[in-house]
Amino acid sequence: AEKISFESGGRQAAMLGYAPDDNDMRPIVLLLHGAGGYEKARGLYERHAALLVSHGYRVYALLYYDDQDQLAMAGKDRKAMRENRGRRFRAWMEVVTDAMDHISHLPGTDKDRIGILGFSLGAYIAVGVAGTDNRVAAVVEKYGGVPKAVRADIHQLPPILIVHGEADRNVPVAEAHALAAFMDELGSRYVLKTYVNAGHGFDAKRGSADAEDAIQETLRFLNEYLADRGPE
Repeated sequence: AEKISFESGGRQAAMLGYAPDDNDMRPIVLLLHGAGGYEKARGLYERHAALLVSHGYRVYALLYYDDQDQLAMAGKDRKAMRENRGRRFRAWMEVVTDAMDHISHLPGTDKDRIGILGFSLGAYIAVGVAGTDNRVAAVVEKYGGVPKAVRADIHQLPPILIVHGEADRNVPVAEAHALAAFMDELGSRYVLKTYVNAGHGFDAKRGSADAEDAIQETLRFLNEYLADRGPE
């Protein structure tokens, strides 16, 4: 992956670019990691990135934490994590917006075909950004939900694939149903895909039927809304 730096909130932020080796116009997917940071589930994120790149996407994995976030969110103190999350949620959304600004000016970016793939905390951020920035054409959110911090600011959403395990103890599946109900309220298109015995981060289990299905669903959905051609 190529490390790309950009300015955000007065600091240098970074993202990892996974892309075909050319400057052809291609759809873009911004990948947003979960609360543990990028390294904690790097294998999961890179599997998604590799699959998407092989189907003609450019994927940018955004490292939206600053050094303090990394310390607060990687620690064992749940209260400190919750407080940091509440305090920093909008700032993280701004990093995503700044990343989109930067990507928009890179060669080969099709500005009309930008999607976000978010995991857990990254899924909440994805929904928040998509609801407040109309450049986002589609979202795949995995085991997240409606971000309470910005719910009141969201008046429209692009098509969203909602993926959740019904046995999730970190983020209850009720969050997925609440997001689906919110999409109904807004009159937005969505697909709700739940997996009966799946827990949080279930798609990290390489080779499991649920994990394989969820990653293929991700590709199908993004192809439907971002690719020139339909699902392969």
